[in-house]
Amino acid sequence: MNDQKIPVTELIFTALGEAAVSALTVAVYMIIGKYNYTVLCGVLLGSAVILLNFIFLCVAVNRAGDEVLSDRGSAAMDDEEAAKFAAEHKGRLSKAIQLSNTARTFSIVAVLIAAFLIGHFDVIATVIPIAAF
Repeated sequence: MNDQKIPVTELIFTALGEAAVSALTVAVYMIIGKYNYTVLCGVLLGSAVILLNFIFLCVAVNRAGDEVLSDRGSAAMDDEEAAKFAAEHKGRLSKAIQLSNTARTFSIVAVLIAAFLIGHFDVIATVIPIAAF
């Protein structure tokens, strides 16, 4: 897995989706007459948080896979040996990914709390891009 990188195509589609949701959010705020700089700051922060979350997810999954595969070695395995190896290491891989999920979730919450305490971010405009993906 060491040769795998962040899936750029999926990242681009996620970024395009975030841009569309952000543009729609800004448009709605303009239509209802509530647009100000905090709305733009909010959608930018929300989109950045989601894109970083996706990148960190990819890194965590690749790292967990690399650690498990390093135990395998380079010897060839038949289907039965591969299934046995996967069953033996399933819990370890799952635990590493779950730990990453918990850390990423806490990071998102911490960034959002800090942003709202600063006061330069519209709460709803920040949460919409996060909730959309």
